Amino acid sequence: MRRELQMDEIHAVTLDILKKIDALAKGLGVTYYMAYGSLIGTVRHQGFIPWDDDLDIMMRREDYEKFLEYCIRHEEELYPFRIFTNRNNANYPHMIARFCNVEYPVEVKNEIPCGMGLFVDIYPLDGMGNSKEIWKKMMRTRQQLIAGSYYATRQKFEMPKKKYRVIDKYLLYLFARWKGKDYFLNRLEQYKNRFSWEESRYVGCIVWEPEMFEKEYFEQVTRLPFCDMQVTVPKEYDRLLRTSYGNYMELPPEEARCPQHNYKAYRKQGKV
Repeated sequence: MRRELQMDEIHAVTLDILKKIDALAKGLGVTYYMAYGSLIGTVRHQGFIPWDDDLDIMMRREDYEKFLEYCIRHEEELYPFRIFTNRNNANYPHMIARFCNVEYPVEVKNEIPCGMGLFVDIYPLDGMGNSKEIWKKMMRTRQQLIAGSYYATRQKFEMPKKKYRVIDKYLLYLFARWKGKDYFLNRLEQYKNRFSWEESRYVGCIVWEPEMFEKEYFEQVTRLPFCDMQVTVPKEYDRLLRTSYGNYMELPPEEARCPQHNYKAYRKQGKV
């Protein structure tokens, strides 16, 4: 029988995945940045946030595409590691990539299975121009496309927490299931070409997260300890984190210290 992994085991497997990414990045000459809660974990805990069940990194679009192309082309020799994107897996639901160890399969609540294992999220960073107002106007349409791609890959409709939105969300669910995820992902893909990196003051993960960052945060990097390795972070990590999270060194209330993702991870049968 399969055995569900505990948090310390998830962290151990995820750390090995990160080490593989780090080695590949060095060999390919691409740069990654620890991101979001994983960047907080790096600075505040010198490792994982103890209750966090995933790990996030970012890459500039140019490096992201180079990394994906290499991983897809060398899929067999990279085993048990594998890159998951909507380009090489018909059921994969996201516009970001996940670098997985498929010997540790995951089951995501109410998501059509696509063969993923424990993973590291890789967010592409694109130029977002010089005006926050332009992106605020685009945000509603973009968020609807992201919601549509999400609903298109759900096995069943989930009741929203806000009951007055049931009809709107159910209609979106029906529309998304009818159109299919590729309709939404292809339209989201168009956003990445709106502005060049060189001509932009702001950058961000256009195809997933709404947050805009000052490009200068990413113009230089440094290395910090993470568990038993060194990882790459923006040199301006403190400014970035304080802008996004305020006093990020302060622990959240105890009731908020819980995993944020609805998945279970298992040790593959026969794996010791």
